[in-house]
Amino acid sequence: EIDFNANFIGYNRQGVVLTNREIDVLKRNSIDYEKFSSVSELLYEIDDVISEVDDMELEEVASNISERNYYLNTKK
Repeated sequence: EIDFNANFIGYNRQGVVLTNREIDVLKRNSIDYEKFSSVSELLYEIDDVISEVDDMELEEVASNISERNYYLNTKK
């Protein structure tokens, strides 16, 4: 079953694209996603947290954010 609410795509106040599920995982890891104005800054913070905790969901979130950023912001 597809959870449309968890996969709903929105933005933080700075314009970074995130799903509700990603936001939940970031909150669970005490990452203040609202303060980041770029995806690269957010990914840097996520990498710092990943180095301290073993959270496969957080690694998946980082991968999804990176992939989405590539498709949304790379000129083809």
